[in-house]
Amino acid sequence: PNLRRGLFDAVTLFSVSEHLSDPRLVLKGIFSILSPKQLFRFSHHNYYGYSGHHEHPKVPDQFDRNNSRHWLVASWAHLDPESPPYKYPNLNRVRLGDLLAVVGTYFKCAWRVRVVGRKQLNKVCKLLQDRGFSKEELLIDRLHGA
Repeated sequence: PNLRRGLFDAVTLFSVSEHLSDPRLVLKGIFSILSPKQLFRFSHHNYYGYSGHHEHPKVPDQFDRNNSRHWLVASWAHLDPESPPYKYPNLNRVRLGDLLAVVGTYFKCAWRVRVVGRKQLNKVCKLLQDRGFSKEELLIDRLHGA
């Protein structure tokens, strides 16, 4: 199709950006079809957050010690390269700072975040920070922009 600037007044992406193989290319495309100063709204499910694995449990209070599948992802275990969820091919692992930079290239957004796992992160924070993760990116489960 012939998509041109100004063709759309609004574009939304909810729980999509974490599955894109090239988020920069998609955001550039969205910018190219939106009318100037129109709405771009999205919700990004942060891979590095507590529930970034897209499995259960989604929040620490749902953790069941008797569920062996929960142990694969609880307390950020999905960030371990040896864990089965780490090998899921449909999640792009874009870092929040990189995503914010790309979005900022094309759009001016107000941001809101959902924080999950503050108490649980204290137990594993040093280990994950030693691997290059920031406390903020581990606590942000969802990033909303508009």
